[in-house]
Amino acid sequence: PNVYRTKDFEVGCRVHLKQEDHDAHYHTEVREINYIVRGKMRIQGEVLGKGDIFILEPYEISDAEFLEETEIVCVKTPSANDKVII
Repeated sequence: PNVYRTKDFEVGCRVHLKQEDHDAHYHTEVREINYIVRGKMRIQGEVLGKGDIFILEPYEISDAEFLEETEIVCVKTPSANDKVII
């Protein structure tokens, strides 16, 4: 869920459950800057955990797999509904 949103950016915080079903997708305009508050996940073949930051540029595929319950703070810029499910 979003905790703050303008037309230029939005900030959200979400908890993903271990092995949660997460559709692979990409964005056509949005750049995502993600901070892992707690947990462990795999994205684009790389295992990341607490304190890690990863950035997804437009058209870069998000193929997240949650290895533990994982809390992420995400900043999206611009704020747009441009998600394309693969």
